[in-house]
Amino acid sequence: MRFFVPDVNDGKKAEEIYVAIIKFAEDSLGWKISNRRIFNITYEYKGKEYHAEVGKISRRVSETITAILDSEAYLICTPNRGVERGAPILVGKSETITVVDFED
Repeated sequence: MRFFVPDVNDGKKAEEIYVAIIKFAEDSLGWKISNRRIFNITYEYKGKEYHAEVGKISRRVSETITAILDSEAYLICTPNRGVERGAPILVGKSETITVVDFED
């Protein structure tokens, strides 16, 4: 899958939004965010398996996943969790089952 930001058809605008999400995460958490572009992850949380994919609705917070970032943990970003406000959903590296990157 080629990199995209949900509901953004302009590649330049998508890139601007993605950079803004990274900056917000770095400023909020104080963690360095890698350049890795993640399409989806599968992980375990409280004994249940979850699949988070950019552009799909998160089962945990019922919002569209805008980005998944790689840092000290994986950061699942939705409008109210890491994009427009609030902290992203944190997924520990040890909780992760699979990670799939965007192709480009």
